[in-house]
Amino acid sequence: MLAELGCIALGVPTGYVCRRRERIVRVTDQSMTWLVWALLFLLGMTVGYDTGLMTRLDSLGVRATLICLCAMTGGQLGAWLLSRRIHIDPPRRQGGDGKAGRAPTLWRAVFSSVIVLGFFGGGVACGWFALLPQALTTGEAVLVTLYVQLFAAGMCIGFSLQSLRVIVELRLMALLIPVTVAVGSLAGGAFASVLLDDLSVRDALAVSGGLSYYSLSSVLVTRLGNAELGSVTLLANLLWELLALIFTPLMQRAIGALGPIAAGGAAAMDTCLPVIARECGERAAIVGMFSGVCLTMAVPLLLSALLA
Repeated sequence: MLAELGCIALGVPTGYVCRRRERIVRVTDQSMTWLVWALLFLLGMTVGYDTGLMTRLDSLGVRATLICLCAMTGGQLGAWLLSRRIHIDPPRRQGGDGKAGRAPTLWRAVFSSVIVLGFFGGGVACGWFALLPQALTTGEAVLVTLYVQLFAAGMCIGFSLQSLRVIVELRLMALLIPVTVAVGSLAGGAFASVLLDDLSVRDALAVSGGLSYYSLSSVLVTRLGNAELGSVTLLANLLWELLALIFTPLMQRAIGALGPIAAGGAAAMDTCLPVIARECGERAAIVGMFSGVCLTMAVPLLLSALLA
């Protein structure tokens, strides 16, 4: 967490210093797209090379997918309700004439999601068929890509530093965002347990309580619960983060900036932050980072309370 925040913190002043250099601003914005695609491809390779995970998809995948979809739906309902009270400026694109453009069209949103899904699927295929060296997934490639992404996201915030005012403007309303995401996600997990006969409410809440933080939540659930539930937690929260990355353009169009922020959950502060910044603007990135940090800190507390 400290390393991720450090990358963002370094990017903000760098972006502020370079805010008047149009070429740097343009290249940074373009690089965000390529970095998101690269990260999804590497994550796909990680999944593809994990033969144990791939072979257990049929037995654990149904439970994980259902809990993931219910938890995300709960978070999206909460975001939709909050969007009536909290308004974040829509994304502003720079056109060739230097004037701000419109928010993404539906066609562009769908096309962006398809491209992202294609990169992830390509990564899974490369991993499963061992088309590329596994060192790309076991080495530092994923971490380096993520850190460069976060640095670039910090630069985007620095390009428009006045965006930081959004937290001051929202005041206590800013705290409602992570609270609503957590409550909605847990409510979705509880609902999923009704549909799954072989999973208790407590276990379903533990899985949805990961809030897309799949690395930490799966370890905690395995240690506090059992290995099988830990595997479901890993799959559900990994899928959660993936869907948030893929469908951010559609969520932004349907609900507004709060949709992608809620979908990202804890990952809104790191993996999902660059795509939130790209699709929803700098002010939304600030809110997403604040919400993601709050949820990241809440995950170990939630899981410890649920599985104590």
